[in-house]
Amino acid sequence: MIDPIWEERYSAGVQQRYPWSQVVSFVMRYRSRDKPREQTRILEIGCGTGGNLWFAAREGFVVTGRDGSESAIATATKRFTEEGLSGDFSVATFDRMILPSGHFDLVIDRGALTCVSYSTIKDTVSRVHDALAPGGAFLFTPFATQHHVRATASKIEDKLATGLKPEAERNYGALSFLTEDDVRAVFSNGWSLVELQRIDHHDLLNQHDFIVSEWQAVARKV
Repeated sequence: MIDPIWEERYSAGVQQRYPWSQVVSFVMRYRSRDKPREQTRILEIGCGTGGNLWFAAREGFVVTGRDGSESAIATATKRFTEEGLSGDFSVATFDRMILPSGHFDLVIDRGALTCVSYSTIKDTVSRVHDALAPGGAFLFTPFATQHHVRATASKIEDKLATGLKPEAERNYGALSFLTEDDVRAVFSNGWSLVELQRIDHHDLLNQHDFIVSEWQAVARKV
């Protein structure tokens, strides 16, 4: 399942045109130096409108994107076609994502898995493990429990918080917030956790109690 809020946003024209800096750093740091870019396969799960994969395709990598929003995939496909870039895009929710075994060198999750329950996160990461080639790397960026908006939830079940209070014009939908132990548990079998940071963004000029807190984890398939 996908939260309807994402299809609403993408069908209304919301688009990520450029990559997140942490994705650029991940790709350039963890790609194999012994493998040509045109043979290096990168998958993004929850790719949205494809801004991260746009960067990777322009750099010569082979890219694949999966997202549960039909509008997001349509936007990504249209942009790639217009700019003469190659990319394999298709609609798939995390619970119905079928991925080829041992196929990808890098897998990206940029704030997508944090939108589903913890059990779905663990199941999807298991699928990612199977889809990665040995030694392949996975970027995982869920929200942390220190995030200020978690306290506004009306219900939390299986780590997934619902009824989150909107801020200005932003509606969060449903989000999972994880502890360090939660993140480590995701990578307990068949993984080597090589990077784990909690990044807290504080607003020091306006609302000092607003903390956007997220994990940045990188794990390799062993």
